[in-house]
Amino acid sequence: MSEREPVTGIQSFFRRLWRRTRYRRVFYAFCIFCIWLVVVPSVYTLFLYQGGKMQTASGVEMNMPTGTTDFVEFWMVAQQADFAKHKVTFYVTAEPHGKYHRGHSELNSTVTAYFGAKEVVFDKDKKMQAIDLPIPILGYPRLFPFDSYSGSFEISLSEVNVDQGNATVAVPFRLSVYSNVQSITVITGLSIVPNYEDIVLADLLIKRTSVTVGFSIVIMTVMWGLALTLTTLAFQILIIRRDFNGPLLTAGITMMFSLPALRNSQPGVPAFGCASDMLSFFWCLFMIAVSAISILLSVVLRWKSRPKKEDGSANQLPVPAPMQPSPSCASDSTILSTDSIPPSPTEFSLGHQALYRGTPSFTQPDSARSSYLSSMSNPNESPFPYPSDDLAGLYPVNLRGPSIHTIQ
Repeated sequence: MSEREPVTGIQSFFRRLWRRTRYRRVFYAFCIFCIWLVVVPSVYTLFLYQGGKMQTASGVEMNMPTGTTDFVEFWMVAQQADFAKHKVTFYVTAEPHGKYHRGHSELNSTVTAYFGAKEVVFDKDKKMQAIDLPIPILGYPRLFPFDSYSGSFEISLSEVNVDQGNATVAVPFRLSVYSNVQSITVITGLSIVPNYEDIVLADLLIKRTSVTVGFSIVIMTVMWGLALTLTTLAFQILIIRRDFNGPLLTAGITMMFSLPALRNSQPGVPAFGCASDMLSFFWCLFMIAVSAISILLSVVLRWKSRPKKEDGSANQLPVPAPMQPSPSCASDSTILSTDSIPPSPTEFSLGHQALYRGTPSFTQPDSARSSYLSSMSNPNESPFPYPSDDLAGLYPVNLRGPSIHTIQ
């Protein structure tokens, strides 16, 4: 036989520590806290990073000299995306600098801006108003949650220069694009159109965030878990003939009506028929429906009608046979009679009270009690925590068998 490895002091300490329930609970709580500390802050950091990601182009589009202060600055914030209508809306604000600025953020000259096909005129001696800019995008919503969209638009800025004979000249500008839409990421690429140095081309790439994709995958996994669990239960009930209670009959029907609500909890999910439905929802709904019907069908197939009497009335349920007295009590004819007469309602009530106490109460005859106590090694110490007038625990209670009574 191989010798056991010696147990060190540390191993012995941890073994003794693990035997205590309180320390095990503390250890489990510490493990749960560590998992929370790793998962939740990481996901939140990823959410902040993707939600606040910024693509900025400054100075290089218009070949502005280094350190110049004569330009117009634009900020574009993506605020709404409607994939069903294939458009994304930006909120655009602007502020003049240098020679284009006068007074309290007013324009020194009239400036015309072109955002794709939309023309916006900013009047002289007025503040540059904020605008909502819809941009058309192309994509395939049926690929949710793995869908992506793309779009592009041109940006240019010009003014009428009186000193140059009312000629139209380009106005340098700086553009910053922010993604502020929940559950999507807007990636912007800015470049100068070849042979047109005064026009900036903005390319958009819009896709779901990693948090949204991960959450959708979790929802699909939950739907598959519910469907497989109910399918296994239906197989056990219908094929293996497992016993079941009433609440299980409604489990499948409840899941079938709650599954669409679970499917619609995915952020930004389109109408029925997307990739998420083909991967989980349709199959799970079908499995749950078949399982629910199978469970109900098993109840119908197992039902049997009660046999009827000759007069047409249904028979009563069979009455169980009376219990037999314990062999240890059957020999004592002074306490227990073996007649098969069922107890009366009064005797049944008294017996039920005695059963609640754990034993019947006997006060007569005194000779039986005295003979029992004299046979004990120490008559003053009763083995039962009951009053001395009762022979507690001496004889069992039989409510359905022979009646229990004393013989005078």
